[in-house]
Amino acid sequence: MRAELVSKPEVTNLANPEQLQYEAYPLTMAVLRAFRASRHFRREILDKMKLGSDTMLDLGNLYTAALPAWMAAGFEQALEEDSLAVGEEVLTLGYGSGDAAEVIPFFMAEGWREATARINFGQCMQFAVDLSFEQYKSLHDGRRVTGLDYVPANEFVVDRVGGSNERHFADLGIEYYKYIA
Repeated sequence: MRAELVSKPEVTNLANPEQLQYEAYPLTMAVLRAFRASRHFRREILDKMKLGSDTMLDLGNLYTAALPAWMAAGFEQALEEDSLAVGEEVLTLGYGSGDAAEVIPFFMAEGWREATARINFGQCMQFAVDLSFEQYKSLHDGRRVTGLDYVPANEFVVDRVGGSNERHFADLGIEYYKYIA
């Protein structure tokens, strides 16, 4: 397996219908499958990734805000549980729409508890509104939503989704926001 890990397989050779199911690193994948099935996987990986995960389940795709939001939720949970110490190494992981991820290792700094207490991420979630699938589709499409008793106030809302003909913008369905006082 060590030899396999340092090898450089010609993955382009696998890009044909007859070989799409082949693994570029078959021994490594076999070890990974065995590891995922073991109790060590939960202890060494999953338990270390739990901070903030319950809060993040209430949020949709945050794209570039995924990592900072998960960090805020995780730090808040660690503060409540007193589970991180100054100087402890932490690995942060965030992903957006599935085509990219950010992984940043760092150490917990002096004053992280005081800084976390000022974020109030969980308190922000008290204003969350659960939507049905139909309500979500209506909001996403810019249509009137039925059965939603919510009037925006002191917040930004999506005003419209559309493109721009300006040369520095591509017609990508840009979201335009407005502030509701």
